[in-house]
Amino acid sequence: MAHGFRGLSELFYNVQDMDDASEKDDLPPRDPKHPNDWPTTTRTYYDLLAEEIMEDLDRVAAKIPKLEAHHRVSENEIRAHMNVPRPFLGTAVFAVEDTPDLRATRKLVPEQGRETLQYIDAFRFVDDKLAEVRAYVRFTLQSRHTALAMRALQLYAIARGLARGGRRSDVAAQVENLRRDLGKRGRPKKK
Repeated sequence: MAHGFRGLSELFYNVQDMDDASEKDDLPPRDPKHPNDWPTTTRTYYDLLAEEIMEDLDRVAAKIPKLEAHHRVSENEIRAHMNVPRPFLGTAVFAVEDTPDLRATRKLVPEQGRETLQYIDAFRFVDDKLAEVRAYVRFTLQSRHTALAMRALQLYAIARGLARGGRRSDVAAQVENLRRDLGKRGRPKKK
């Protein structure tokens, strides 16, 4: 593929890194006070499924001809020219094809222009579908995070109530762990 594009998986979390880390003997000891710091060595069903999907996405990316990860054209130039209407581009290609004097300027090769228009017309639907899938994945992640967060906050409130008065030391210890990991919430105070 053009411009050094090696695959989507290099842009995202690579599950293979977990396997490499689990083989090392220098893992830190587990701290029971910080369960989130415990090293994870077991790949879950979701890890494996995500890895498979990432490989599928790499195969999809490999099928797209002339895919460019980066380009010599600056982002400002791209933004400045994306508002040029599609009909204008088609008319410019036709004008060069139809007019020898315009073709002689060598500013636009009509065969390349027509091929670019066909590419844009076809792959804009792929871009739309990828954006739709990304939106669904993002919403699903946020929705599941929110559902778990709501339950965890309810549990925290219940645990705080049970721990009041010092009667339940086991619950009080968990409340402290929850408080530590929750951190400060809310808006920062105005100065």
